[in-house]
Amino acid sequence: MHFEFVCEGVTQGIKDLNVLSDVAVIFCVLTDNTEQQSIDRSGGIHGNKGTEAAIAALKMAYLRQQSKLNSKHSNLQELTTGQPQIEDQPRELHE
Repeated sequence: MHFEFVCEGVTQGIKDLNVLSDVAVIFCVLTDNTEQQSIDRSGGIHGNKGTEAAIAALKMAYLRQQSKLNSKHSNLQELTTGQPQIEDQPRELHE
């Protein structure tokens, strides 16, 4: 039960941070039972969950930035390529 209580508390806290702050916050915790599961999820057969979490954080920061810009400038043109744009230069995110 301790695990469930901790996860619920962390999930609620992360949600609250996202609602109350302009900074996108995510969390990624591997709940592995064996060393092999850890290996498989950190570059093994299940990909790299750390890399996936970093990409998710970048995407959330980008979406938050675009949302903030759109609310300030109603005539802001949307990016037609779907790529993040920082300092007027398109950036690519590779998964």
